[in-house]
Amino acid sequence: MIHTERIKRFKDYLALHQSSTAFARLAEAHADAGELEKAIGLLETGIRQHPNYLPAHILKARYLLRLEHPFKAEEVLREALTVDPANSIALRMLLELEIKREAAGRGMTAKKLAALDFHDPLARKILSEETKAASPFTTRSVAELYESQGYLTEALRIYKEVARQRPDDEGIQTKIRELEGRIHGT
Repeated sequence: MIHTERIKRFKDYLALHQSSTAFARLAEAHADAGELEKAIGLLETGIRQHPNYLPAHILKARYLLRLEHPFKAEEVLREALTVDPANSIALRMLLELEIKREAAGRGMTAKKLAALDFHDPLARKILSEETKAASPFTTRSVAELYESQGYLTEALRIYKEVARQRPDDEGIQTKIRELEGRIHGT
């Protein structure tokens, strides 16, 4: 009942103030009522009218994540960052997505976030990982040696480190997927 009243109140307000950014509040009310698809639709319509209204972009990304659409959410966050490259909320959300995907660009996102909030623990963690000196034993041949001796977990760790150094090497990416499959039995 409360959700229905909130939705009606925001609809009535928007009927009188059609150029208002209250569409985002209406979308929130629909999301709170469990109507995420409806909320996203309202946000898309509102963003077309107010492309620089960042809270709408952030809400849309959050709702896409709740619907388990991480790539669409990432796209929305990147759009938001074209409007305001210094939006720490969008940067933090983007960094969290990049970490989950183990994306090569997470170091750059962490640098941008740390420039805005040096004390952000997630940005600092990623930056410290990125700046660690690579061991001279972090090579493809060492990983192959571990793999041949049956030390699959250690081989996988080294392949992933090599992949961070050479993100465009498809052979390494293929080897990582193969080893993960062998380790996890798939």
